[in-house]
Amino acid sequence: MTETFAALVIKKLIHGQSSNGYLDSLPEPWAAIGQAIGQPHQSPAQRTKAFEAAIAGLPDSEAIRAAVFAADLGADLDELQLPSPQPWAL
Repeated sequence: MTETFAALVIKKLIHGQSSNGYLDSLPEPWAAIGQAIGQPHQSPAQRTKAFEAAIAGLPDSEAIRAAVFAADLGADLDELQLPSPQPWAL
């Protein structure tokens, strides 16, 4: 899974869109960030505040923020999802 894909999942959550079930497959720290903001009943401002709180203190918080805000909100997660690696390719 790429950082671009994980950032898009997070951006969709911030905007109250579906993660298409991909939240559970995100690696850390992306999964923890998604869990922190994955509350659809919250307002966009509350989800943005939760995102900022979740990345605060992470050594790569600026890179995470940049990746999330650069993600194309119109992109389709299902089209971006890469197939699982083949066992022989590991």
